Amino acid sequence: GGAFLHHTFGSGGYEAAEYFRNQGFATFILKYRVEITPREESDYQAYVAEKMAGYIAGGLSGNYAPATPDYAFEDVNKAVKILRERAKEFNIKPNKIGIVGFSAGALMAVYNAESAPLDSKADFIASIYGQLVRRDMPDKLPPMFAAMSSDDELSGQSGFEIIQAWQKRGVVELHLYGKGGHNFGMGHEPFTNYLWPVEFIAWLRMLDIIDSPANKAVIKLNNGLEMPQFGLGTFRSSVEQAHDAVLTALKAGYRHIDTAHAYQNERGVGAAIRESGIPRNEIWITSKLWPTDYNSGNVAESINKMLDRLGTDYIDLLYLHQAVGDYIAGWRGLEEAVKNGKVRAIGLSNFDVKPE
Repeated sequence: GGAFLHHTFGSGGYEAAEYFRNQGFATFILKYRVEITPREESDYQAYVAEKMAGYIAGGLSGNYAPATPDYAFEDVNKAVKILRERAKEFNIKPNKIGIVGFSAGALMAVYNAESAPLDSKADFIASIYGQLVRRDMPDKLPPMFAAMSSDDELSGQSGFEIIQAWQKRGVVELHLYGKGGHNFGMGHEPFTNYLWPVEFIAWLRMLDIIDSPANKAVIKLNNGLEMPQFGLGTFRSSVEQAHDAVLTALKAGYRHIDTAHAYQNERGVGAAIRESGIPRNEIWITSKLWPTDYNSGNVAESINKMLDRLGTDYIDLLYLHQAVGDYIAGWRGLEEAVKNGKVRAIGLSNFDVKPE
């Protein structure tokens, strides 16, 4: 961001990189060259104010056609080329390099997609509150995800013809949020623009640009099963909240969902899993047995009730929830459930490690 006058590395930089890194992506932040501006603070502020006033006036009229400075454009092209040439060193796929650009960075992402040489062109781009301006385009364009607010004076008032032009040359998806203005970064409530990162990842998965990031990192258990390391917890969620959160998470690539009898939201979790359309064997369900069900003879019946609430034939991982009550009998019951095929793996939750 920064209108090619300065860099903005907050929400549209470090926060974005951290978010996508946590989703399993390799992330890099580009510090491209910006315009030389006055040294004195007062002169700089006046210069920026004059520039921004022109941008806003042009954006509202639909006549503002920003030109990416050559040096900034060269920097983004060079960055893509370096990543592709050193893909093995960075442990990334050279044919799955994307640009997520915010504001001025979004303009550079679009320019790269339209006119960069093949060895410097991104494989997909995301234009986040970047102004969409119709220009000469090649016959084929990489996929573009665009997100902006309709009340954005800089980029939400015009330029949507580029979407139609992009449709004829490639794949494009536009998210026009009702409110949120400019510079919303990773989004924030109460505006719905906070959904764009999840929707972007779901879009990448839909196009098979990426595999499920949540499926990549796994933990191998003692019995040989591989459990997805990234998971969604549903503690303190109502049935409805759990349903909505789980459905969104599954669409975004999560494949590990954690619930418990004590959470009282298993029905919502199970309904979301079924509605997702994802095969059951691709989703890892973790749940927990409450101490009142530990007594000998109660475990099997309690597990059957959990399966009924979840709407599934088995639970991937079942814990004893607390170290109280007859947990020895509870553990024996879990072992029996594994033998019967009702549970695939068992463990302990909230148990302290005590020295012998």
